[in-house]
Amino acid sequence: GVLPDSWSSLSKLQGLDLSNNKVSGDLPASWGALANLQAMDLQGNQLTGTVPAAWSGMVALDAFSVANN
Repeated sequence: GVLPDSWSSLSKLQGLDLSNNKVSGDLPASWGALANLQAMDLQGNQLTGTVPAAWSGMVALDAFSVANN
């Protein structure tokens, strides 16, 4: 499947691991609203495109991986 824009409303989310889940498509710009997100692992999927500039709003993000996409 694809990464849903609606997850941008999960304002208290601190960690997200969707590694090796066959997720496809682009990274949602709306996720830039996830200001409390500290770690995100999206490696081993089928994602395309670039990291959206709107993700600069993820001020707590310390660990991020999109390897092997």
